[in-house]
Amino acid sequence: MIGIIDYGAGNVGNVQRALSFHNERSTILRCPDQINNSIDLLILPGVGAFAPAMSALEKEGWPFFLSQWVEKGHPLLGICLGLHLLCEGGEEGGYRKGLGFLEGVIRHLGTQKYPHMGWNSLEWIRSAQGLEKSCHSNDYFYFVHSYGLPQTNDTVAIARVEEREVSAICLRDSVAAFQFHPERSGSAGLSILKGAIDLLRRHS
Repeated sequence: MIGIIDYGAGNVGNVQRALSFHNERSTILRCPDQINNSIDLLILPGVGAFAPAMSALEKEGWPFFLSQWVEKGHPLLGICLGLHLLCEGGEEGGYRKGLGFLEGVIRHLGTQKYPHMGWNSLEWIRSAQGLEKSCHSNDYFYFVHSYGLPQTNDTVAIARVEEREVSAICLRDSVAAFQFHPERSGSAGLSILKGAIDLLRRHS
């Protein structure tokens, strides 16, 4: 079963519906105490700003629990703001330390037109089984964000926003993340979401 972390930052229901498309059982979690042995993968979704989101996670004790979860090699998937929170820190509203599971700091896109909203394609830096260019080279995914992660050693694919490169998919060991919203990206999004889940489960 998949646990979806609900810390008041939106899109939890959309993620749950996307999982049900693949007959994935899921439950919504508001604090770590609700986790039981049937949950084998966690999803950290979200829409909003970095600092208040980190405060909401800290209030319920998620950072300490997630550090133990990842240290044990259990799978964790971030979506949109979830990707940001998984990184070392974020500059939105002043620098704030993140969970530190992925390399890099979230920075303002610095583009003339923001937020980066709408459909965009991906450019693949590397492949991982289940997240391959051959499966998604012609697909478009739905983005909504004003801040993003520059390319790092954890980057699997980037999106181009004007002249800037932004990490669109990241992967390190049992942690993966999407900058775009797979749950709002039609059949391509549902497919890549399932690919990431299967990949993370194989790793654990």
